[in-house]
Amino acid sequence: MEILPGLALDPSTLIFSIGALALMLSTISWSMALANQRQSLGLGAWATGTASVGIAFVLFFLRGHVSWFLSFLVANSLVLLGSSCCLLAHARLHGFRPPRRLGLASNLFGMSGVLLVYYLNLPRHIAVFTLSLALAVQLGIAATHTLRHAHRPRGTAVWLACAMLLTLASAYGMRALVSLTAQADSVALQAHAMPQIGALLTGAVGLVGATIAFFAMVHERQQRETLEQTRRDGITGLYTRTAFLQLAQQLIAQENGRPYAVIMLDLDHFKQVNDRFGHANGDMALSQAGRIMAGVMRPADLAARYGGEEFCMLLPQTDAGGAAQMAEALRRKLASRPLQLRQGQQLQLTLSAGHAVWQQGETLDRVIERADQALYRAKAAGRNQVCAAEPPQHAPQRQYAPPTA
Repeated sequence: MEILPGLALDPSTLIFSIGALALMLSTISWSMALANQRQSLGLGAWATGTASVGIAFVLFFLRGHVSWFLSFLVANSLVLLGSSCCLLAHARLHGFRPPRRLGLASNLFGMSGVLLVYYLNLPRHIAVFTLSLALAVQLGIAATHTLRHAHRPRGTAVWLACAMLLTLASAYGMRALVSLTAQADSVALQAHAMPQIGALLTGAVGLVGATIAFFAMVHERQQRETLEQTRRDGITGLYTRTAFLQLAQQLIAQENGRPYAVIMLDLDHFKQVNDRFGHANGDMALSQAGRIMAGVMRPADLAARYGGEEFCMLLPQTDAGGAAQMAEALRRKLASRPLQLRQGQQLQLTLSAGHAVWQQGETLDRVIERADQALYRAKAAGRNQVCAAEPPQHAPQRQYAPPTA
């Protein structure tokens, strides 16, 4: 078919090109998957999907030279497998659960037409309709779920991926509609007609574009995870003090004047733990405290190892009662879980905590200071307890350094 005078595109060349492209992209995907085996990035699923598409289109190209079973039944099954793997790859990368029932239903619907044509020798446009519609549904699901679950703020790669997937879904949807009209022959596999040539061209561009976008999203996630690792304390898994203060300021700005609470916590007699049982056991105590905090805090909360055995939490949209409940829950959980030391002994850990709620006009530093003063009063009163901060206008300026044990 001539798209411009002297320039012709034939479906066989396009089919072979798509197959070769898909196999090349699959090879790259597999190499990336092998290099990142410890991370669940969806690269293995993407490699399987592109390999399935590549083999399918090679079999399409060989139709008439290989058996009808291979070039029709197996090839169309592999195309459906490719779209299913595309959805699975995005689900693994972005951490969502693919809709299994809808995915299974679309696969069964897609294969129904293929099986009817293969076993009952019905008109081929039936298979074109069911297969194209199933592909459109699965690619549309992949696009919408990716847009919904992608990390915020969404990067350029996410928008490109969704655009490519929706373009492919639209092309297959149009192909399904055309197959129901009197122009059904124009979307047959080897048809020298604009609808089929357009579908194949869209498939080639969409395959490359979607793969590039997927690789870019993988790279963006790896960058985020690397940055996150630098922000985390190596012993507790909580944020470092510097990262906490940066993220806290961002969170407070997003809250736009809504109240928040700060809790300062300190492991009681921690210096004695280090002196008596060694720093390795001291690190285990810090790690256990970090795990307990991570298990109790809400998704929106921030927690950090503020320094030594001292921890800090920021609780958005929380009043004094909520802060007291959180601090008390942490105190009780830590006290109820004796630490198993390396020597086989058990160590009872306790903590002291002070909490303060932001008041109009206060800076974060001032709220932390008031919570720290409340922590000092909790330790001075005998430790293993929670104290609330005094109101800002009555809170005395601290003239002493915090205790180290």
